[in-house]
Amino acid sequence: MDFSTKIYSFRTQITLLLILTLVTTTAVVYKLNQLAEKRILREVEQERDDLAQAINITQQSITSSQWLRDFLIIQRKQERLEEHVQVKRILKEHTYSQWADYRKVPY
Repeated sequence: MDFSTKIYSFRTQITLLLILTLVTTTAVVYKLNQLAEKRILREVEQERDDLAQAINITQQSITSSQWLRDFLIIQRKQERLEEHVQVKRILKEHTYSQWADYRKVPY
């Protein structure tokens, strides 16, 4: 029996179809697993940052005589002002050099 006639047999076609389906399914599941892993890592990183921020706020507010709500309002106002200053620094750096690397702007 010739190899070309073996490919045209029904059993060989079914076997090749099943192998192709198995390989494709394995590749899709692997890719979905990678995407899920990246999403989980982002969520864990976000939770870690939130926890660190909560601990920082707690440590700062422990010696304050203000209510926590008032303390947070003041902190958020200060953060917005700091962000505004950082944006102004980036814009100022950009006017000095057209090819400024914004990641290297000191804050």
